[in-house]
Amino acid sequence: MPSFDDVDSGLESLTTMDSKDNSPKKAELNDDDELDMDADEDLEESVAERIWGLTEMFPQVIRNSIWLMTTGSLSGIKNLYGFSRNAMWVFSRLQQF
Repeated sequence: MPSFDDVDSGLESLTTMDSKDNSPKKAELNDDDELDMDADEDLEESVAERIWGLTEMFPQVIRNSIWLMTTGSLSGIKNLYGFSRNAMWVFSRLQQF
């Protein structure tokens, strides 16, 4: 029976040129990965274009609802800001008397 030290663990074969990492099949896969990455790099999209592309996922009713909530919120914020400016002007005028 061979001793524990005589048994090949397989680690020595990883350092030779015949290892699986250097095989033609592995090189072929690496070339395919590089081609895939090149294809992804060609697809330069802005954030706005990506968001616009996502709108196709949702029905028109949901898109209209989101549009109404967004524009309503912005309008409300603008009106609140205008009111607070006017209120601060009135209070500052009252302090002067």
